[in-house]
Amino acid sequence: MTHPVPSFDPLADLRPTYAERLRARIAALSEFLHDARKGNLDDPELSESHRCVHSMISSAAIFGHPELSRAARAAEQAFEQRSDIGTQPLINRIETLLATANGVLDIYEKPND
Repeated sequence: MTHPVPSFDPLADLRPTYAERLRARIAALSEFLHDARKGNLDDPELSESHRCVHSMISSAAIFGHPELSRAARAAEQAFEQRSDIGTQPLINRIETLLATANGVLDIYEKPND
C-alpha cells in the first residue's frame, strides 16, 4: 500500500530554530578550528566540540541534509581516532564540515522566491 506524499513540509516550523542552532555550531567549531591550528586544545574544548559534531550528524539527516550528516560523521571519526591519527586529519575534517555547514546555512538565509 502506498501512502500519499505530503505536499507540505512537516518540519517547516522547526527549520528556523535548526538554522539558528547550526549557526551557533558553526561559530563554536570555527573557534575550535582556530585553536586547533594554533595547537591550543584542552580536554573540555575537545569534548564540547566532539559533542557538537555528534549532534550535527542526526539533526542534519532529520532536516534533509545528508551531505552535512556525512561530513559531521567523518569529523566525529577523526575526534575518535585523534590519538592514533593526530590533529591534522581532525583539522581537515572540521574544515570540510564547516564548508558544508555554511553551504547548508546559505539555503536557510536565501530569501524565498
